[in-house]
Amino acid sequence: MYRKLEKLELEKEYSPSSCIEDIQVYIARYAERSAQALWWARETQSVLENLPYGSSDAEKLDLFVPHCDVTNSKTLYIYLHGGVWQELDKSVSGFAATNFQQHGDYFAVINYALLPDVNLAEIIEQNRRAIAYLYENASSFGFDPKRIVLIGSSGGAHIAAMMCATHWPKWRSDNDIKISLPKNLVKGVVAISGIYDIEPITNTDINDVLRLPEDQIAVYSPIRLKFKNNCPFVIAFGNNETSEFKRQSKEFAAHLEQQCIVNSVLEIESRNHFDVVLDLANVDSQLFKLSRGFEF
Repeated sequence: MYRKLEKLELEKEYSPSSCIEDIQVYIARYAERSAQALWWARETQSVLENLPYGSSDAEKLDLFVPHCDVTNSKTLYIYLHGGVWQELDKSVSGFAATNFQQHGDYFAVINYALLPDVNLAEIIEQNRRAIAYLYENASSFGFDPKRIVLIGSSGGAHIAAMMCATHWPKWRSDNDIKISLPKNLVKGVVAISGIYDIEPITNTDINDVLRLPEDQIAVYSPIRLKFKNNCPFVIAFGNNETSEFKRQSKEFAAHLEQQCIVNSVLEIESRNHFDVVLDLANVDSQLFKLSRGFEF
């Protein structure tokens, strides 16, 4: 039991598909729109594909660069996909790339290994390596390393939050990274429908794959951590989501406030856990506008 919720209730609360009829409809949209974005980027020679940021086969990323007929903002947006750390990949994660490219932005989609092939600790480490790689190579790619924003959905929002709980200078020294990394490497985060407290997850069937030891729950729960990289956050979720996902977002926002970290909370009407992120591809959406509203 967790917060007076029995296991069956928790299973429903932490299964976002319980609010919709067919999850595959949304996965198909991700795939179709990502394929369209990649096709256009290839046609316009505005994508660098399968850049290796680590030694494993999973550690690849695609970097979409600004279209040549727009003013280059020098800003890099890094998208961290969802899937409860065990589904999806970068091939279905580029659906918003064209929208950002057309506004002069860089847009990276990160591939990382999934549960149960690796554990949560390695997933976090891979994403740290990806971000450090992009920071290190900023000048060769053309974006400003002082203008890096993370966008994460669901499990990707958890990863994005963990990136800001990272002490980048210490992580750099522990991993023998040659370049120096600033404490505030990340300048903004858009966290969409995230999981910020792992404890309730460990009371569901997800833990059969997650297998997180009890003494690691706090270590990988952003809502229990002191943030080293204290950049501003946009915390968003759809109004058609479970009460637990909404609660987690609101309580995480309160946790950030206690640390004097600026954040805004956005509950988006007529959206669920899966289609809310598609607003990033809509130039008129509030989510897209807030994503590009960070000050550098």
